[in-house]
Amino acid sequence: MRCPERAEKDGRVRAWDNVSVRAVLNNRFYLGEMAYGKSKRKSAGSKAGIDVPMEEWKVIPDHHEPLVIPEDYEKVCLFHKGADTARKGEKNPLVGKLFCGGCGYSMTYKPLRGKNKYRRYECRKHEVLQIRSRCTYFNADLLEETVLTMLNRELMVRGDAAKENQSLISFQKSCIARLEKKITECRGRKKQLQAEADALYESYAFGAACAVSYRQKADSIKEQTASLSAEEEKHGKELEQLQEEYRRTEEDMKQVIRYSHLEVLTQEVVDIFIKKIYVLKDKRVETQWNFRENGKETE
Repeated sequence: MRCPERAEKDGRVRAWDNVSVRAVLNNRFYLGEMAYGKSKRKSAGSKAGIDVPMEEWKVIPDHHEPLVIPEDYEKVCLFHKGADTARKGEKNPLVGKLFCGGCGYSMTYKPLRGKNKYRRYECRKHEVLQIRSRCTYFNADLLEETVLTMLNRELMVRGDAAKENQSLISFQKSCIARLEKKITECRGRKKQLQAEADALYESYAFGAACAVSYRQKADSIKEQTASLSAEEEKHGKELEQLQEEYRRTEEDMKQVIRYSHLEVLTQEVVDIFIKKIYVLKDKRVETQWNFRENGKETE
């Protein structure tokens, strides 16, 4: 356990794990080297940068006191030419979305490998804190089938609702058309007022109108223009919000129709529809969806 006196805000104390140790062993900084020139500007004056190949980095040896001697580094480090440090574990679509309902830790996927007799998900709290007991574990086949069934049921319900929401889409379209018409009317009226203001000034410039009369009429036109500008801005914000709601409604409907009757839980499906999944000790599963209701995300 590292820095046990420094607990996080949630009360947890972070422990060393294989990822942390691998990051240290693969870092030549701990050999006393300092590397720079790892990126360069895309162009003069640009803030965007592009990565530079490792072979072109500038390296300063013996820059600081090393924590690892070269002999030990070569023995344990996998980051040498020809070695592949990429993890070759089986990818699973639910990883990153699955959490323990008891402690809140993420759950890891254990494929069929070595001593694992069946695929499963388990809370990683016992790995991180190096304790024997496991909060939660779940058979992977059963959990994936459960989540797929829940998703199909949710899509079916929302598919029926989507058919009923045709009236909502028609209403949104009519509201959009009404607001667009109001904005057009405001802009047309502002153009008329500007023409009146130009004619009024021309009349005043040629002495056809006195200063008092000109000022009164000019102020009146200015107030009307300001009022129309405020009204146009108000309608513009309402239109923007309504168009976004309409776009999201149509997008959700298309996704529901496209992914109806799913047979396999793929990464694409999980990323689109699932926000989080909590697995409880009594094997209950609670899912937070990525669907939206009235422009707001649902859980």
